[in-house]
Amino acid sequence: MKKILIGLTLIIGCSTLIVHEAEAVKHNSSKSIKTGSVIDFSEFAANYSCPDKALSDILLERKVIIDFFSNGCPPCRAFAPTFKQAAQEHTGVVFVKINVSDHNSIANRYNVRKIPSIRFFVDGQETGQEHGKLETRELTSAIRRHLR
Repeated sequence: MKKILIGLTLIIGCSTLIVHEAEAVKHNSSKSIKTGSVIDFSEFAANYSCPDKALSDILLERKVIIDFFSNGCPPCRAFAPTFKQAAQEHTGVVFVKINVSDHNSIANRYNVRKIPSIRFFVDGQETGQEHGKLETRELTSAIRRHLR
């Protein structure tokens, strides 16, 4: 772990964090982010004071797929098993589900207008998106296309 000394004010999406001459420990978030299963963003973000920071830590991973969904959306519920199966098959990718009802500000930031909305990221940059209930072969094709 690398220790750094900080004396500044940081403004992050959901709040202002004042750090004055405090010692901060830089950590590697990838140890707490697992692949091979689907991460429920609400559960993951519960360990953070700011959901934006939680999302930033997830996006530090090499390859990430986010499913923006809602519990009241029938196509979202129908897509869930396909997303879970893909997570088990693509173990080098972090799969995350973000409920737009619980995290509306994040959904707005990514301009989510239809659900399910699947976003693909490589090294923190969005590389593609798909919308609607995808079948297994469609999701597999999208993963190949967007996560090269």
